[in-house]
Amino acid sequence: MRALGRSLSVLLALSSWSCATAHRPATVSIAIVNLEYVPAEATARVGDIVEWSNRDVLDHTATATAGGWRAEIPAGQTRTIVMQNAGVFDYYCEYHPNMKAKLVVTK
Repeated sequence: MRALGRSLSVLLALSSWSCATAHRPATVSIAIVNLEYVPAEATARVGDIVEWSNRDVLDHTATATAGGWRAEIPAGQTRTIVMQNAGVFDYYCEYHPNMKAKLVVTK
C-alpha cells in the first residue's frame, strides 16, 4: 500500500509540474498591407500559431527563405501555420520578392 501511495504522489507531482510548464499556444498576427508584412519582425514560440491576414488586393505568400514552411495567402484572406521548430526565419513573398520579413521562434 505504501508503494502505491508513493507512486500516486510522484504521479501527481509530475502531473502538476507538466501542467505548470506547458505552453498554451498563442496566436501571433501579421498583416499584409501595401505590399509589406506588418510587423516586419515578429516573435513566436514553438507551438504558437502564426496568422497572416492579407489586406491587399493582390495574392501573396509567406515563404521561409531556407525552406520549411510556406503559406499561400489570397487577397482578403487569412492563413495560419503552427510553428514546429525554433530558429530565426527570414521569409518573403514569392510573387513580390521585395516583400521580406523575419520570424523569431523560441522554445
